[in-house]
Amino acid sequence: MKRQVLSVMLATAMVTGLLPNTALADETGTAEVRYSMDAGKSWTESGLLDALQSSGISSADSVQIELLQDITLTAGNGGNWSNSLQTIAKKGNSTWAIDGKGHTIKRGAGVDTGLFSASVAGSVVTFRNITIDGGANWQAQDPTTRANSGITLGSDASLIYVSGGAKVVLESGTILQNNDASGSDEGAAVKDGGPNGAGTLVMNSGAEIKNNSAKTGTAVYIYNDKSVFEMNGGEIYGNYASSKNGVVYNKGDFEMNGGKIHDNAGGGVFVHSASANIPDSPLIDNGTEAVTYANVTGVTLDSNSLTFTSAGESKQLTATVVPSSAVNKNVTWVSSDTNVATVDTSGKVTAVSSGTCTVTAITKDGNIMAVCKVTVNIPVAVVTTAPTVAPTLTPTEIPSATPTLSPTMIPITGPALEPTTAPTEAPVVEPTIAPTAAPVDEAFVSAEEQKMNTIALDSELKASQTGNRINVAWGEVESAEGYKVYVQYCGQTFNDKSLNSVGSGDVTNITVTKINGKSINKTKSYKVYVVAYKTVNGEEVILGRSIFAHFAGSKSKKYTDVKNINLDKTSYNLAAGETAQINASVELVNKNKEQLSDNHTRPFRYATDDNTVATVSKSGEISAVGTGSCTIYVYAKNGCTEKIDIVVE
Repeated sequence: MKRQVLSVMLATAMVTGLLPNTALADETGTAEVRYSMDAGKSWTESGLLDALQSSGISSADSVQIELLQDITLTAGNGGNWSNSLQTIAKKGNSTWAIDGKGHTIKRGAGVDTGLFSASVAGSVVTFRNITIDGGANWQAQDPTTRANSGITLGSDASLIYVSGGAKVVLESGTILQNNDASGSDEGAAVKDGGPNGAGTLVMNSGAEIKNNSAKTGTAVYIYNDKSVFEMNGGEIYGNYASSKNGVVYNKGDFEMNGGKIHDNAGGGVFVHSASANIPDSPLIDNGTEAVTYANVTGVTLDSNSLTFTSAGESKQLTATVVPSSAVNKNVTWVSSDTNVATVDTSGKVTAVSSGTCTVTAITKDGNIMAVCKVTVNIPVAVVTTAPTVAPTLTPTEIPSATPTLSPTMIPITGPALEPTTAPTEAPVVEPTIAPTAAPVDEAFVSAEEQKMNTIALDSELKASQTGNRINVAWGEVESAEGYKVYVQYCGQTFNDKSLNSVGSGDVTNITVTKINGKSINKTKSYKVYVVAYKTVNGEEVILGRSIFAHFAGSKSKKYTDVKNINLDKTSYNLAAGETAQINASVELVNKNKEQLSDNHTRPFRYATDDNTVATVSKSGEISAVGTGSCTIYVYAKNGCTEKIDIVVE
């Protein structure tokens, strides 16, 4: 393919004459620019901007730029870098690659606002092997105490600004550093998104964002809810957010698939009414502010039942959200009958009147529930009933029956005495004891039963995306009345729009055509889980929940799914106390792609259907416990399952 090459060899007096007025792109829409100096002659930075913004380059579909020398940007008469961010790609759906060849572009005197902007819809700008320097001169490396004798900036002073549907990719060797925008609320290194619309920032292995300062989002400020920051690798360190709201400030979608955020001051990641997928692994470590973020996977209560004997009596319920590193641990508390008992926002339950109800803790991330049975039995109600019945029946019916007719005494007295005794015992004793015991058995599923129901769901759990739909299947739970299927993009929080209901316990598959009410984005990755339930006495009872299955979109350029799990052994005969290690590998649907990263979930997850026979650790180590047989299940990231038969002698 033919390329036109512009070698910009600049002297101060030669800038205008060397730049062509005609388009640089050839008939294929491809252009290339090399920026260098004319040997032996003086040199000015304004030529770089002229090269980037020349008419031919800005109209090309594909542009390759090579930087062959360090550059210090200037403004005013000595240069033409104006006091605003300079738009790189000016044509929609164009691709730009800026290769610094190890060189540096540095902010110089007079350039007191932003440097580079990508804001044309569909355009993709890739930086590699280049250092973009904000011109700060740090006298101390400690982020909280360092002083800057270099350039200090005000608002809109990011090194890179991406918005309007454009994408910026930071590849290996790209360093964004030394930008002091301490007067700005909106980022020093990158501002992702803005009033012009959402942007997408991708940071890959070998890229660095370091030694920048601002009030908020010194590394990345994700401005609005549609903006995306996908961190696949690289490092963010040495940055300082004076507002303490995080060196990555997220109002949009932050998905951390790799890399590390460490040794910053002012916080790691601040999630503000947005979504974050930062898995349960030590990717974020800011010294004393060491935090790892993750999505909620479960919630438990410190008590599954509470009993009260007086109105106004209160007891505290405590919900524990897992994992401990979850971003959003908030729960909502709900009482099924506030006439029986109420619950406040902290989980304090207060008795109101006799009866039974449930108090449920619902996680705001994922809508995962834990239920507590509440029984209010106020003795005063029983005491007042007995005296009322006895005095009424004895003086009223017996005296009136005696004077009338002796033969009628028997039929009147007999029924009168028996119903007096029977109703007293039936409403007080039988209905109190029997209905209380029955709902406990029916409405509350034991931990062991939930475990077995979960294994049943997981045994056939499969999820895939083909065409314009997502197909989800799962195993049948025998007593289920129906199923709830939650589908969401990885990196986003489950919400009410994630829910897809199946109103039959016999139906174990569903087709989903929308996520969050919109058509499916086939380039993304997804997560699903299934809840089995039944209704008892008007209350919905959770029977079991499947594992989270993570799977790739059919148009993903990088990722594919697991087709099969290969085990070195599918059965073990062990003696009590003996251990064995499960060795597993996977076969992928597309051998030219990768399965989703371990930051979505572990490569394999394990479960046993009888831990009195054998247990299995997170790393796949089997421990024989007692005589008998059981099955151990091995799950891949997308729910693909294999079984191992265990016999302990």
